[in-house]
Amino acid sequence: MSQAVNTPDQEAWATAPQAAGTPVTGSLAGYTRISRTALNRVLAAIAADAFSLKASQVKAQATDDGGKLAIEVSVPVKVPSLIDIAQDANLLSRSGGDLVAQASAARRVLGARATELTGSTVGRIDIDLSNTITEGKAALQ
Repeated sequence: MSQAVNTPDQEAWATAPQAAGTPVTGSLAGYTRISRTALNRVLAAIAADAFSLKASQVKAQATDDGGKLAIEVSVPVKVPSLIDIAQDANLLSRSGGDLVAQASAARRVLGARATELTGSTVGRIDIDLSNTITEGKAALQ
């Protein structure tokens, strides 16, 4: 899926030569195409940031959802160890909440950043929590 982004006005641009180093002003006709691979990598980077992961830990795929962007991501989720949760009643809320709360927060970030960076309208975001990464003192033992 490639996405063409047209300039706001497709008027012809002046053909007069520009002096070296002179900035071009006004709009120029043309389009920008974002390849599927580039789009998927941008989405993986955004999801990685939302879940505090490395981009290499995230799989992302964009598809068409009736003219809107449908995003599917698969991520491991960081969770405190059960021993640490049992010892500190507030640990779960301080670490982002339960799994559904973490996914909901990440979905909001992913939707906003995807729209901001790609210019596309996001129609849906599916998040697959594929694995867990246990953190905390008990996880180190």
